[in-house]
Amino acid sequence: MIERATRSGMTKQNQQGKIAKSRQSTLVVDGDLPPERLVLETPRLVLRPFTPDDEDIAFEVLSSPDVMRYVSDAMTAHEVSEHMPDATRRGAGGRIGIWCAQIRETGEKIGDGVLTPIPIEGEDTDWSQVVPDA
Repeated sequence: MIERATRSGMTKQNQQGKIAKSRQSTLVVDGDLPPERLVLETPRLVLRPFTPDDEDIAFEVLSSPDVMRYVSDAMTAHEVSEHMPDATRRGAGGRIGIWCAQIRETGEKIGDGVLTPIPIEGEDTDWSQVVPDA
């Protein structure tokens, strides 16, 4: 059960009684979600947190200069291998992190996505960096 904070800061506890405060005084559940709750499915895709078995697609994505052009330098196989424990830990237990994208019908891994919180009070994204005509 996920709890949401009220403006007064009062909430009900979750089933395990674990509630933690973030720096913006929003209460969030402090606990892991079961693996089956972490899979997002569309008619075409399956999105799920990275696992150690995803090093193949991580290498394909992270070693490509074209893909990494606006993110960082492309990684070597050794660098990807060293990065995988962090990549798998970030999305584990329902936390926001790095997720694998697969074709639903075949299970083929086609890429990854990074789910990152954006502060409401932060500046809006400069979409011209992503979509040239924006």
